[in-house]
Amino acid sequence: MTTYNVHIYRVMRLVYGGIEVDSHEAAAAIARDKPTDQADSIDDCDGETIAALVDVAGDEEHAQSRVIDFEPERQRRAAPKLLTALDAFIEADALAEECGEWKWENLEPAFELARDAIAEAEAAGLSSSSPAAGDPAKKPYSVLLLYPDDANDGGNETYYAWVQAPDSIAAIAEAQREALAANEWTDRDLADFVPLLVTDGHHYGQPTTHD
Repeated sequence: MTTYNVHIYRVMRLVYGGIEVDSHEAAAAIARDKPTDQADSIDDCDGETIAALVDVAGDEEHAQSRVIDFEPERQRRAAPKLLTALDAFIEADALAEECGEWKWENLEPAFELARDAIAEAEAAGLSSSSPAAGDPAKKPYSVLLLYPDDANDGGNETYYAWVQAPDSIAAIAEAQREALAANEWTDRDLADFVPLLVTDGHHYGQPTTHD
């Protein structure tokens, strides 16, 4: 087994308050250039995880380090090729109008660019036939969590959540985030809520006694 050190690059929400300027654009430009540690609040807000830099532990020269692009970054990198292919078809159309006819020598480069762009886009998870291109299909889950020991009344207090997520592991994380937000806890880890049960679908609780 190899030991790795992993650096995750994730989109986060930084809030900078009190910026007084003449326009929305100017306010955005000022906030963009501010350091992260000057933000009034920092929120993960289910941000997309873009990439990971993976180092091999002990490799001080980083000769074995690799950048692993996740789906959002692979899709972003595929976008310029798609645009280039579209530009090629527009150029071919302009040449056809100029010449009064379509010529294969003008269309062939555009089709070649389009084929390459589509192949890269599909490899990145983009598909015109998917329910939401570029976004993993989410399914309903019901998740039962156990409250942390120091906030648990007799050890039996649980949090039950309905969430949408691509798989059961992501559903647990989503429910844990929801539980923290519901309790307005900002100084706890997601793992403080222990998962007890995850089921497919959204399920109502049923009576346990006859009244």
